[in-house]
Amino acid sequence: MNEDEERESGIDDVKNQIKKPIPPQFLPKLLNQTIMVRMVDGRPIKGVLEGYNNYELKLGLGRDKKVILFKGAIASIEYQKDSW
Repeated sequence: MNEDEERESGIDDVKNQIKKPIPPQFLPKLLNQTIMVRMVDGRPIKGVLEGYNNYELKLGLGRDKKVILFKGAIASIEYQKDSW
């Protein structure tokens, strides 16, 4: 191994040691809780958060009705504090 290769591997080791801060995750705490989602157009949708991914939320509306909402169309999410 020459000097350049040693320098490059040392940089990779330092990059691997630096830990990036993890942003707070709110949705896992709201899973299976009743929430009120307010859409960008102002429309409220109330349901139970059944699942989510990077781009969507899945709400159960009752009577076996489900809806998938795109996160980009959501203005806010309201929830009961005691559900935490």
